[in-house]
Order: sequence, then structure tokens, then C-alpha cells
Amino acid sequence: LPRQWRFFPLAAPETFLRFFVSTLCSCTMKIKSKLWKKLKKYITLDDLVEISKSDCERDVKEHYSALLDIYENNRIPFALGWEPCEVISLTRWSDYSKGDKKQVILVLFCAFLLLETTKTDECVAGSNSNIILAIDCANLLGYDWLELLQEYIQSLYFKINKEVVAEEIIYFSLGLAIISLLTDDHNSFIQWAEITVQNIELIEEEGWYKGNECIFSYTFFDQTMHIWEKYLSDYEKEIKGSPLNKVLTLA
Repeated sequence: LPRQWRFFPLAAPETFLRFFVSTLCSCTMKIKSKLWKKLKKYITLDDLVEISKSDCERDVKEHYSALLDIYENNRIPFALGWEPCEVISLTRWSDYSKGDKKQVILVLFCAFLLLETTKTDECVAGSNSNIILAIDCANLLGYDWLELLQEYIQSLYFKINKEVVAEEIIYFSLGLAIISLLTDDHNSFIQWAEITVQNIELIEEEGWYKGNECIFSYTFFDQTMHIWEKYLSDYEKEIKGSPLNKVLTLA
């Protein structure tokens, strides 16, 4: 236990919580993935300014300073503070449906930053939205982006504490199954389909959920379920011939 934490069991719970959050926000970890390096080739300082303005142009300087620190130092806080988490989250919801490459990359960039913090168990909730947005954007950008994203999400999956994050782990393995379909890697698809089934069975054994539920009922974060459903519908034939068929109820 760090020295500065030793007396906090005696403090009021809200005092400890504020200290805990501020400590996470001040501690950083290095961003090492190949996907990050590729994103930085396309993201400019002007793009960081635009992201910083997304909260109705409030606190632009603070948001920009926090983003620039991540961008230049290739390090990200264990838990993102309000600056720049708010503008990253808002930009992530930008409309990229017209396929404008710059907008697609911006959304992928923001989804990546939010996923990067899932290396700490406190920041995993709601990851399913970031996963499928990243997949959708990478799919629009091309095969090489999908390969880098596959490598990245797989590395996250093996670093996450499966027992702590509970239901969200389903969407990491399901996302990897979808990427395998998009890259026409059948063996990888079957592998991640089996892992997804195992994850669902583990959760149900713990008594958190009953069987025969819609696979998306395992999360409260349902803003992007229509994107998940689109990909699962596109590959309905492959899914019916896989282990996912016994657990994948869409509605």
C-alpha cells in the first residue's frame, strides 16, 4: 500500500474516494500499441483543438492541455479526469456515417483513448460501445486498420481481470469474433466464439444473469446495440454454424 494511502481507512468514505480518483488521474501509463502510432500519423494538433471544443467550447484550454499531454508524451492517466474525458466522450458520438475519413479517424481515436483506460479495472464499464465503434470505424478505413485493432483489443482482453469486470468481458471476445469475420479468419472466429460462450456461461454460473437472455441484456450501456446487431445480422449464416448459435439471442 502506498505510504500516502495508509491513513485513509480512518477518513470519511467520500474523502477517500476523492483521493483515490485524483490519484488514478495523476498516475499515467505508457501507450505502446501499433494502432496508436498509426492514429498519430493522421491526428493533428488542429484535430485536438476541434475535440477540445466539443463541449460547447467550454474549458477548451484545459481540455486541449490534457489532450496534448497524452498526444506528445504517449502516456495516459489510469483514469481520465473530466479534462479531457468529457470532450473525448462527446467526440466519440460524432456522426461518421457519411464515411468522411477524417471524421472516422477522429471517432476511432477517441474510442481508442477510452479503451486504453480499461487496463485498469475501474474503467471497464461501458466498453462495449467503444469496442463496436472502433470496429465499425476500422472496417470503414480498411483491412490494415482492422488487423491493428484486432491485435490491440486482444492485448486488452488478456490484461483485464476477468473476475472483476464481469459482464463487459463478453463484448471484448464478441468484438474479436466479429473482427475475425471481417478479416475472413475462420479459425480465429471459432476460437473467439467459443471464448464468448465460456464468458457467458461463467457469468450465468455466478448467478448474475439467467440463461436464454438477449446477449445485449448483460449491460446497461446500450447506445450502440444497433451497430452490434448489424454485424451479427450480416454474418448470421456463419454465426448459426458456430458455438455462438446456442447463446446469441438478439432480441
